[in-house]
Amino acid sequence: MLRACPRPELATEPLVVSQHQLARGLDALVARAGDQFSEWNGDVGPHPELEISGSRLSATSLESWAQCPARYFFRNVLHVREQDDSTEVDELEARHRGTLVHRILEELGKAHLLERPHADQLGLFPSWTVSAREIVEEVTDAVLDEFEGLGGAPYPILWAVERKRILRDVMRTLDNDPHGVILLAVEHRFGNPDKGEPTFTLVLPSGRTLDFRGSIDRVDRLHDGLRVIDYKTGSPSKEAEVREGIATGVLLQLPLYGLAAQQHFDPDAPVSAAYWYISAKGKWEQVTIPIDETLQGEFFETLDTITTGIADGVFPANPGPEGYLTFDHCQWCDFQRICPPDRDRAWARIVDAPRLRQYVELTEAVSVGEGGDG
Repeated sequence: MLRACPRPELATEPLVVSQHQLARGLDALVARAGDQFSEWNGDVGPHPELEISGSRLSATSLESWAQCPARYFFRNVLHVREQDDSTEVDELEARHRGTLVHRILEELGKAHLLERPHADQLGLFPSWTVSAREIVEEVTDAVLDEFEGLGGAPYPILWAVERKRILRDVMRTLDNDPHGVILLAVEHRFGNPDKGEPTFTLVLPSGRTLDFRGSIDRVDRLHDGLRVIDYKTGSPSKEAEVREGIATGVLLQLPLYGLAAQQHFDPDAPVSAAYWYISAKGKWEQVTIPIDETLQGEFFETLDTITTGIADGVFPANPGPEGYLTFDHCQWCDFQRICPPDRDRAWARIVDAPRLRQYVELTEAVSVGEGGDG
């Protein structure tokens, strides 16, 4: 009855007054049906445990707050996790396919970097892609065999097709990799000094100090500076979309990884960062963004907004526009069953709250350095 008709006047009913849990439940239902941003729909408020200065942060966690602060709260504050489904695998998930391609390219790069010092002394070493082709099938088989041994492979007939597809994608990636690039690092990890990794710290305009951790897929030296590459196996985005993602805080990896690589490899070198879509679906397209002063300034302002919102305890559920089957921000979210079915109307009721002003402005930001489709 209370759920169907959550009226504030019911709070004085003797049954509700006598039952603390029932009274709290009514408070929650009334608040969530109203237009006030409160503790019942994401206004947690400041708390010492929410201050993230001194923590080892990742770009992914901050991106999740920019898209939907409630998702950040569930995952990074409450540490809620969806239970893995251990049923038999019918097909290879896209995330597993992407991980496998990343692993193969990582192993190929590592093999090249191990051989390069000896060959450089003789002046005989070819470009890294040429050396990778010599062992690509061997490395691919080793990575895929390991994955199969862990029980993640689908039915044998489908797995045979997937193996050929993955090898084809890796070979095509090597074919599209330009010659003359000096490979500096693959899976360059930073932020964990206990494991011998370099640290990476940023000081924001607000004075907040952030320590980051991460793993850069690849770092190259070009004739005019450094370039970091983040491999993607999905559909390609346009340059304008990537720049907008940086401005709104949902794509932070490129500037973060670019600045980290610059600090670790050559502080005086110009740096750019690229998404490389290494699949037939992505058509091996690249989107490259120079990490110039304008973009850096915008990036720091975005980080300030995100980290201030987290420290202030601002965690509303923002489902985004309505998309195919569900809302855009909910498509790959582990917490779909926690949020109410009318989440779009719930968001619309509180979107004008003063406490949400900075977050709403962030979601509507447009990059001042937008540079066309690329």
